[in-house]
Amino acid sequence: RQRAVKLLHSVAEGDKKVIERLMKIANDTDGKFGHASSPEGRQFAVKAIAAIAGVGNEVVCDMMVDLIDDDERLVRQACAEGLQRVTAPDDLDTVAMLLEIRDRPDKEWEQRGELVKEIKTSVTGVLQRLAVHWVPAEIRHKGVEGLMEFMRKAYQEELDCRRQDELEEGVE
Repeated sequence: RQRAVKLLHSVAEGDKKVIERLMKIANDTDGKFGHASSPEGRQFAVKAIAAIAGVGNEVVCDMMVDLIDDDERLVRQACAEGLQRVTAPDDLDTVAMLLEIRDRPDKEWEQRGELVKEIKTSVTGVLQRLAVHWVPAEIRHKGVEGLMEFMRKAYQEELDCRRQDELEEGVE
């Protein structure tokens, strides 16, 4: 049993190192890694990270949220697909970041042209998948905007609970 635990630990540690290396490649827009830094290489890195990381890895979720509005279409697509795999339904912080991206005014995106619709569509797809897990059935029929509004309120309630918990811990 001890051997198995040690082996699992070393595999997990190995995965962590691989993910760290792949994240450097995924974020490299300067070409430091040669061909690996090409749009195709960065796309592959994002897909590999999603395959290795599993659900609920906050560092990976944050990276993919950052890259979902990358200049390269292939990277954006890989991030949208990756977020579908790695975001846990109860990861309200990632949900909040995705809502913020989705809610940005179009003026902020105008210099990028057509990317706006594609990014918002990708983000909305991730949010809709997550919403299925915790949005009541009676709200699901209200369409995308109804889902988004419910998720905003749920996140605000979560923030309020966290603040209350912090206040109570401070009193103790």
